[in-house]
Amino acid sequence: MNVSAFTATSDRKPVLYLAALSVIAIVTVTYWPVLHAGFVWDDVIDFQNKAWLTQGNAWEHFIWKDFNNWVNYFRPLVIGLFTIQLRLFGVQPGPMHAVSLVIHLINTLLVGVLAWRLSVDKWPEHRRWLVLAIPMLVYGLHPVLIEPVAWIGCQFDLVATFFMLLGLTLNITVRRAWARAFCVALCFFLAACSKESGAVFPLMLVVFDWVVLDVPRNVPMHSQLKALLRKNALTYVGVFAAGIAYLALRHWALGGLALQGNQDASPAFARLQETSYLYLRYWQMILWPNSGMSPVHPVPLQQFVVVNAHSILEVAATLGIALVGVVCALRRLVIGSVVLIVTFSLLPVLHIVAANLDSSLYHERYAMTGLAMVCVLFPLVLRQLPKIKNIARVISLAANVVLLFWLAMSIMSIRMTLPLWSNEASLWQWALHDHPDDAVANAELISVYSGAGDRARAWPLIDSVVAKNLQCTYCMLNAAVLAINERDAQRAAFFLDKVQNAPDLHGLKMTYIAYLDERGALLLLQNNPPAAESATREAISLDNLYPEPQLILAAALAREGRVAEAREIGDAALQLIPPQQREQKQRMLERLYAYGAHVSSNQQSTQSGAHP
Repeated sequence: MNVSAFTATSDRKPVLYLAALSVIAIVTVTYWPVLHAGFVWDDVIDFQNKAWLTQGNAWEHFIWKDFNNWVNYFRPLVIGLFTIQLRLFGVQPGPMHAVSLVIHLINTLLVGVLAWRLSVDKWPEHRRWLVLAIPMLVYGLHPVLIEPVAWIGCQFDLVATFFMLLGLTLNITVRRAWARAFCVALCFFLAACSKESGAVFPLMLVVFDWVVLDVPRNVPMHSQLKALLRKNALTYVGVFAAGIAYLALRHWALGGLALQGNQDASPAFARLQETSYLYLRYWQMILWPNSGMSPVHPVPLQQFVVVNAHSILEVAATLGIALVGVVCALRRLVIGSVVLIVTFSLLPVLHIVAANLDSSLYHERYAMTGLAMVCVLFPLVLRQLPKIKNIARVISLAANVVLLFWLAMSIMSIRMTLPLWSNEASLWQWALHDHPDDAVANAELISVYSGAGDRARAWPLIDSVVAKNLQCTYCMLNAAVLAINERDAQRAAFFLDKVQNAPDLHGLKMTYIAYLDERGALLLLQNNPPAAESATREAISLDNLYPEPQLILAAALAREGRVAEAREIGDAALQLIPPQQREQKQRMLERLYAYGAHVSSNQQSTQSGAHP
């Protein structure tokens, strides 16, 4: 943006500040109920049930690798942020939800500031505040962002988007070339360290620079490219250096760079159909978000193997949108740049490279960065649309009505959906209602009912999964936990036997550890401490930071009268348990130690009687 445009609006700064504050207030009030929500999904494991980040020095390991047993992900910045929050606030979800909301509000403000910086001088002075306010309103209240705001674990997405927006803002704000290069490169590095999707930032940066290039569009293409490089070469060198630094750090932490995805033997056209389906689905989320929202989106991949008219149309539409975007972007039409930037932002989640890292084919949160770019560039798109004099006023009035209706619907959608994200039971009841055969939803809801002691709802759900013959390893593991808690060894053995040969049992280390843990608990229930000891020691050898196998091992050792060993193992396990759960586990262990001392005493008495 040039200085004259800024000077021309300086006397209207109070109006801009009032517009920005008003939007921030509306978004805050709309999302206020999230401050009373609890932990959901992985939050329960990471922040509530484990002591990984809450105490001790384990965070020094998890900040670099193995968080949630992740193999592909390297996100030290946000894991460090989680650690700080947990140590400042304790294991309390409210303040952590407040952090998520604050980041969302900052991103909303950055969307408005960036939109205003890009297009303020292209709008009449009396309407320039709308260039700030409307992108902020649309982004801040867009229903597709309910998931990342309501789920603490999505701070990865929020922080990565923050640094990308900040980098683009600094790129058009900082005038000194060296300072601009350093700031933009640093933002890129921090975005990548927040989430891998930050890798698309350099592509987005080049398109943004191309949009705002201060060279007429009728100049030859090579002259425009020279002007682009002449103005931004130093920034691009800085971003390249930041990328090398990130890759070096990732390699040092993980021991490699490449994602370890599942092998996909699908035909090429099936992969193309899957990518096209996802691409169009994300565009639909951005443009019409009020349908099909859910915490999970299981889509049967078999549908992409079949070639029919619908699939051919989807592929044609995807290729057509991308091609039109490229052609229009080369002509420096903003609508083409929007398409190109959204396409770049979606590259990590279009399954172009076979990854299959999630049971859901897509998630709403993945549209966050693309949505931000649409909102930022929307005022510029409007200014390039052809003007139709006779009906311009009618179009403007209709647009205002549509915008108000859309905002009202969005606020209603947010207020209706937030309660569904407020606790585990509501979340998974919602997911199961929409997707009754989804393994994740069934497993999570069984776990919720079991943990709450709600056997009246847990067992019918388990029986339903068994009756459907649903392939759900965690459903059976959670059912085994419930059966063991009820001391029903026969039923627990049935569930564990169903999954002992499951293909995905060894797919994730934590899944196999959970199986060994429950197998050990069952063996202990069957009065076989030596076998329980063997199973739990195998689990501990896979990962010694899980407390459950160590607690069962301590119980097995105590049952054998080996109290000193049991106490050593039990004390180590207690350090891995969150403080609020430690006292209960300590009392349980003390009862086991007392029993073990009694067993040991009897053994010594027997030996003394046998060998006077």
